[in-house]
Amino acid sequence: MDFLNFSEPEFKVSPRFLEEKDWEGQEGFMREDDLRPAELRFPLGRVNFLRIAVILGFLILSWRIFSLQVLAGVAFKREAESNRTRAFILTAPRGVIYDQTGKLLVRNIPNFEAVFIPADLPPESEYPALAEKLQFILGLDQAEIIKVFRQAQTHSYDPEGLSKNLTREQALVMDSKLSSLPGVRLISSPIREYLGGEAVSHILGYAGKISREEYAEKKEAGYFLTDYIGKQGVESFYEETLKGSNGREIVEVNVEGQIEKIVEKEAAKPGKDLKLSLDLDLLNKLAAEMQATLAETGAKKAAAVILDPRTGRVLALVSLPFYDNNLFARGISAEDFSRLNQDANLPLFNRAIAGEYPPGSTFKPLIAVAALSENVITSSRVLNCPGKLTYQGWGGTVWNFPDWKAHGSTDLRKAIAESCNVFFYILGGGDEARNIAGLGIDRIKIWSEKFGFNAATGIDLPGEARGLIPDSAWKKEAKGEEWYIGDTYHASIGQGDVLATPLQMANYIATIANGGTLYRPQIGYKIINEAEKSEAEISPVVLAGDLAVREDLEVVRQGMRQTVTEGSGRLLANLPFSAAGKTGTAQFGSSQNTHAWFVGFAPYEEPEIAFAILIEGGGGGEKAAVPIAKNVLEWYFKR
Repeated sequence: MDFLNFSEPEFKVSPRFLEEKDWEGQEGFMREDDLRPAELRFPLGRVNFLRIAVILGFLILSWRIFSLQVLAGVAFKREAESNRTRAFILTAPRGVIYDQTGKLLVRNIPNFEAVFIPADLPPESEYPALAEKLQFILGLDQAEIIKVFRQAQTHSYDPEGLSKNLTREQALVMDSKLSSLPGVRLISSPIREYLGGEAVSHILGYAGKISREEYAEKKEAGYFLTDYIGKQGVESFYEETLKGSNGREIVEVNVEGQIEKIVEKEAAKPGKDLKLSLDLDLLNKLAAEMQATLAETGAKKAAAVILDPRTGRVLALVSLPFYDNNLFARGISAEDFSRLNQDANLPLFNRAIAGEYPPGSTFKPLIAVAALSENVITSSRVLNCPGKLTYQGWGGTVWNFPDWKAHGSTDLRKAIAESCNVFFYILGGGDEARNIAGLGIDRIKIWSEKFGFNAATGIDLPGEARGLIPDSAWKKEAKGEEWYIGDTYHASIGQGDVLATPLQMANYIATIANGGTLYRPQIGYKIINEAEKSEAEISPVVLAGDLAVREDLEVVRQGMRQTVTEGSGRLLANLPFSAAGKTGTAQFGSSQNTHAWFVGFAPYEEPEIAFAILIEGGGGGEKAAVPIAKNVLEWYFKR
């Protein structure tokens, strides 16, 4: 091209150009562009632009290569490693559980499970072929297997359950076929076996496979979908103690997710063992006596608690009917769960800690303590009981509050021993004719709460109920009604809207027995670290001390002793040791049906056990509950 011919003539500067160019005020020489012919100026600009573009492109490409190879190299290397390695969880065995004498209540037994790694599964088009093989080995429905595969998160490397409780034969067959089952793995995951018998079911509860809801809540704490977790009872309350720490196994896998070799292994750390304060033999004796009474009376439900009043430790706790917690350990069938859940007697319900019942006359010792402490009455004051208390209200209306008999001249000890209603009506609600003001419902509530009512005791079991001590504010809110003197009279004998659990009853009796110290009931006794060969005692917890003057408590204790020597608890009078107690026959509902209660402690002089026994709908406490106490106490102190 002509414009590329750099011959000398083309670079001559015309005189006219020099004349027209204004050089005034200009410094230096003329620019090179001014000396170029007009034809050369724009093409050379394009060349420079192309040069810059090429250089910029080269720099961008170099930076990209640098970032990929150097800056992102570590990340890519890590991703590549993850594509050929897997981290599998080694489940930690749960700690075992003993009673206070060392009898094994819960242990672990071998269990094999089939799981799958979603990210290692073959393409979805190959699910049917894989499901067909698994159907043959596991006996599962092929369509259900495919459904489980599709519900999983495709790119997840966390194992998900496919089938648990494999038989030994299934595990052996599956292990031999793993090379043809991409993404599927066989794991060993110990499950629980409960050895203490069904009578301990409500205490121990059970551990089962973690649900997706529980997993979402516990994932950050190191749980996996293949883990087992405490669901009820001690298994739930002491979950952190019993669980232990899972181990980990790093393996190298092939393109189908099958293990080629183990790269690294970190052993699981078993959970700590737990020794309970329970005396299994005592508990079984109590349960057997209660079952015999149910068979005799036709009642279906009962509950009982035995405590050590010196520490608050639970020696026995029974709720009838029982259930078999081994059903839950292996994964309960829909049929079994439906049967338990629809049973009108509610075998899954722990009525010893969650059942709320009117305590009836077993509440009277508390009213006696409160009345003595508040100087409502003295221990020597004698009142006449004609068999009823008559109250004249506004407008001349007369109300009669009955007793079960006319007791005649009665002091506080006799009132407890013979369960005189009139005496306790007066202590609670007062009587103008006898110039006794009475406690009133507010003070009744205060003293009830001092002895642990109207609140959960804090026992180391989940699901405890708080009971109820009503007052005027509660009645207004709950029923839209005013509080009347009759409500106070009824509350004074443990009726009306007063509700308590068998555990609360046993704990308040233990407080009277030990001289006024309220303990938190406790089932856990010692935590055993097998790896370190050490034991740590779970110390008793005092909730309150010196709840009443010892002299006042002693008067009440004497009344409870008189119940055994002269009153409704005379069946215990011939025991080779001294005992004290209080019977109760508590009406419930709109009918005349009654719950049978008996509370007490022994030996009278230095109490070692305190108890509460309830037979739901069992009739009178003297006939249904006292014989149980007599047989259990006799056996306990004779063995």
